[in-house]
Amino acid sequence: MKIKGISLLVAGCAAYAAAAAQTPQPQQLSEAQLDSLERVAYGDTHNLDELVVTADSPLVKVNGNQLTYDVEQDPTASGQSVLDMLRKVPMVSVDGQDNISLKGASDFKIYVNGRPDPMLSQNASTILKAMPATAVSKVEVIADPGAKYDAEGTAGIINIVTERKQSNAGYNGSANLAVTNRDIMAGLFGGAKWNRLTLNANVNYMNANMLTQKGSVFSETIYPDNLTAHRLISSGSNPRKYEYFGASLSGSLELSQYDLFNFSANFYDVDGSMKIDNSLTRMESASGATLWSYRRNADIGFSFRNLTANAAWQHDFHRPDNYFALSYQFDFGNSAMPLSETYSDIIGTTLPWISHTSASDNFNRTHTIQADYSNALSTHATIEAGAKGIFRHNSAYSSGQGSNDLVLFTPIPDETNNITQLQDIYALYMLYRASYGSWGAEGGVRYEHTCMGIRYADIHDRDFTRHLNDVVPNASVTYSLTPAHALGLSYGMRISRPSLEQINPYTVKYSDTEVTRGNPNLQSERINKLSLTYRNFGRLLGISMSLDYTHTGNAISAISYLDGPTVVNTSANIGRKQTAGLNAFLMVTAVRNLRLTFNGLGLYTHLRSNGTPAISNHGWSGNISHNGEWTLPHDFTASWFGGYFWGQVDLQKRNGDYFYYGIGLARDFLKDRKLRVSLNATNFAQSHMKFNNTTVAPNFISRTQYSISSWRISIGATWNFGKTTSRIKSVNSTILNDDLSTSGASTSAPGASTPR
Repeated sequence: MKIKGISLLVAGCAAYAAAAAQTPQPQQLSEAQLDSLERVAYGDTHNLDELVVTADSPLVKVNGNQLTYDVEQDPTASGQSVLDMLRKVPMVSVDGQDNISLKGASDFKIYVNGRPDPMLSQNASTILKAMPATAVSKVEVIADPGAKYDAEGTAGIINIVTERKQSNAGYNGSANLAVTNRDIMAGLFGGAKWNRLTLNANVNYMNANMLTQKGSVFSETIYPDNLTAHRLISSGSNPRKYEYFGASLSGSLELSQYDLFNFSANFYDVDGSMKIDNSLTRMESASGATLWSYRRNADIGFSFRNLTANAAWQHDFHRPDNYFALSYQFDFGNSAMPLSETYSDIIGTTLPWISHTSASDNFNRTHTIQADYSNALSTHATIEAGAKGIFRHNSAYSSGQGSNDLVLFTPIPDETNNITQLQDIYALYMLYRASYGSWGAEGGVRYEHTCMGIRYADIHDRDFTRHLNDVVPNASVTYSLTPAHALGLSYGMRISRPSLEQINPYTVKYSDTEVTRGNPNLQSERINKLSLTYRNFGRLLGISMSLDYTHTGNAISAISYLDGPTVVNTSANIGRKQTAGLNAFLMVTAVRNLRLTFNGLGLYTHLRSNGTPAISNHGWSGNISHNGEWTLPHDFTASWFGGYFWGQVDLQKRNGDYFYYGIGLARDFLKDRKLRVSLNATNFAQSHMKFNNTTVAPNFISRTQYSISSWRISIGATWNFGKTTSRIKSVNSTILNDDLSTSGASTSAPGASTPR
């Protein structure tokens, strides 16, 4: 900005105010008006001195019960994935096997731009690992959702925001490219505005097929009561690769001064495969003698495709806090997992098949309609109410064939399934929010009626339908010592319904010693949660702490049992689960150009089943991570991160400890720093990372060690173009389908709307 002095600046401000006063409530100044005001304020700018104004944008922002991580301000975003960014978000953890948790729990939801994505809820790790971080502008965390949100999920919501700033007239965008030792990532973002129409478009691509990610697995199962067939061992290599494509389009149209229409569509496709090469399985006696053995080779494919489209209309009754909104959303998803395997070197045993193939296809279709109303009764009180309907139709098809001569294949009846899951949900909610001085309070209640069932195409006598009625209350109170210094206490009840993958009885076979199978008898679980929070964010020091207690009477948990010599992994309503945990986030900016953050969790878990005999487990788990960012001269930025995880506890399983680390260096180029080039290195001092877990059941003990190539060196570049002065507008209410359980799933599942 060029100015002559303070007097010109004051004169310019006065001229601006005078011009504004003569214009009757303008909605937006035109470019010509802005140019005129600039000439009045600054006069002839050709001979003026230059004044450069710089300011640091906070990496983490706090707004009530919402924390926001600004990915655009992170210099390491180029060349990294969205999953890498989640490791840095307060209260979010990503373990060594890429499972995501929020405040130590897996029963949370991930949204994109304030709207749910069903496939993300099932396959978050795979998709977010393939999505470049430069495709995201920020990540929002809502730890304690209220009555406005679906009555599911104890830990909260993670909202991934891809919408970015738009120019008042014209276009803007960015392009990014990153190359690593294992893959290539590319992305293109563009935004434009014409009069009252604003559009955003995003396209991302990742290819991890060129260089296969190497890995291996070793497992052993001990049968203490059997001294003959005592120890089952399996080992082999496990390479994998995949390819990702994603695209999105969103926009808003200001129909009038009081009416807003917005829409969006998101699509992504993930295709990949993993192999089991030359796996050796053998059974040993207690003395170590080999009883039988064989070798196995397998190709396991996987694909996930999803399309989400939605539209919303909002009418403001002459003020933003008094509105009515109507929304509709359609979701379609498909996931498939074909398997082909062969056996050789069979010694001392007989196998049912020498060659075996199977296929599994899941389809998800959901229609959602929602109406919301908000009205500020006074300067101190606001009331909100709404209604919602979710109409879900999911189906699963599976089949298997076997052959003993590699030519003639015979269908396997036990591997044939054709089921449909029907689920209709009708919900009403009302909440009351009040603030008096330093005190704030919110109370609400949500009622949900659920009609859910399963239809079997071939065995109709197994069909069933259930009707559930749930009343879900919540309440919270906050006291603000200062605008950035507050205490809060909240209580909420949540429910969690089983997903199609959890109830589908189809058996997914990863090895001869271990399979995964759904449980069609799962019931929804109820969770009671109490939270005490403390937040104090100042200019030099920011602190956020949360002490949480949860209790569940019919918790859904992963369990394992023996079916012959094979370990079967499934889910069940085990009974009681209690957790108590302390989350802490610390941000230090005491030294100029240096920002340090620390994120930690300590969690105690106690589980007890209702079975006979009763099974229980308890113990401590947690993690700690650190991130640093240092702005250097000549437009350089250095960054580093690291973390340590220990002891995740489940009813029968406990995971081992692991750590990760990385460093990065970025530099800005061109006028207005429109080009950023970055270099990142992660886990570079070791060729492989190892992850261990142990399962203890009444009649066996199973130990598994995964080893995977994790070191990563990447170079990336991001080029920004155009103006960035305004955003796509969003209605104040959005569809939030977060009603499906992910507890005990093999991948963590996982989002809140971007305010208008």
